[in-house]
Amino acid sequence: MVNKIIDKVTFVFTIVSAFLFAIIVLIVLANIIGRSFFHMPIKGTVEIIQYGVMFCAGIVMCRSG
Repeated sequence: MVNKIIDKVTFVFTIVSAFLFAIIVLIVLANIIGRSFFHMPIKGTVEIIQYGVMFCAGIVMCRSG
C-alpha cells in the first residue's frame, strides 16, 4: 500500500522534473538566440538553470534511492 503511494508520488515528481528540464532547455535556447541576434540575453539565466538542475537532480536521487 505504501509502496503504491510512493510510486505514484515519485511518478508525478518525475513528470514535473521532465517538464522543468524542457523549460530549462527552452530558456537556454532563448538566451542563446537573444544574446546572438539581439544582444539582449535573459537576465538570471544561470541562476534559473542552477535551481532547475538542482531540483531535477534531487528528484532523480529520491527516485533511485
